[in-house]
Amino acid sequence: MHAELEREYVEYVTVHIGRMRRVAYLLCGDFDRADDIVQATVERLYLRWRQVRGAGNVDAYAHTVLVRTFLAERRRLWSRVSLMDEPPDRPAPAGQPADERIAVRAALRKLPRRQQAVLVLRFLCDLPVAEVFLVDPESGDEEVLAEAGFRPIVSPDGKLAIVFSGPVEVGDQGQDLTLGEGTLELRSWSAAGASADGATVVLDGVDTPFDARWDDGGTAFAVWVQDAADPSFGRLSLFFIDPDGKIVQPDNAPREEPALPGFSIGDGRLAWATPSGQGGEGSRVQIVAWTDEGVGTAETAPGDQVVVIR
Repeated sequence: MHAELEREYVEYVTVHIGRMRRVAYLLCGDFDRADDIVQATVERLYLRWRQVRGAGNVDAYAHTVLVRTFLAERRRLWSRVSLMDEPPDRPAPAGQPADERIAVRAALRKLPRRQQAVLVLRFLCDLPVAEVFLVDPESGDEEVLAEAGFRPIVSPDGKLAIVFSGPVEVGDQGQDLTLGEGTLELRSWSAAGASADGATVVLDGVDTPFDARWDDGGTAFAVWVQDAADPSFGRLSLFFIDPDGKIVQPDNAPREEPALPGFSIGDGRLAWATPSGQGGEGSRVQIVAWTDEGVGTAETAPGDQVVVIR
């Protein structure tokens, strides 16, 4: 490496290695593994430093390499093995009560690694959405990491997920995500995330905010999509998964019913509030129930007489 490039590299690593180690620790929850991740990261940065310094956003590039190293770590069996006579005596990181750290780490470990990376970078490291992305070190192509974890709604048994597939635009302030036209798909789900193999389209042409929720049994789910012309309400639909894994909508199942934001689904019932003005009436609550025999007729009650827990 040219002397000037090496000087820039050493200066950058010296200033940022503490933050890299903190991010690595937040990702993996172990000091020794964090050190290994940081070591591999700075080695990769050194080998590609000429390309890195021309990336425009060196910090984002460095985060990319660090996150990719963390994501690839699961393939190294030795990274999960630690041999010692006694457990190491490590000081607790300052700034957060021990019980909170344990709860946060336990919650993060339940998520796929890409989801862990999104949450750590976006919330624990306080990066704006615009910086929560991956840059392919070889091609330089940017992949919005937040898009890869954009609201996947996983079924109760953890085998399926409703996933938005389409472009996600970052707002001017780097804080808001806006959907480009895409599809809501039902995909198989595992610890590695959603698989695109055999994906089934639930709704096409989705380009506004949406909400999707599963019933407790994991055989039914409802999807609400905001109306493009009037964002105060949206359209609600109920879907079922038959024994063959196919999406079906039986008779009486709500299909693009006008609904206010927020709905409740559980114990074989779906409840939602209609916008005022539907049929010349004020807002009302609709409740539909189903069993193995089919979907019943929706029942209606005045909105001021029913409380829906969302």
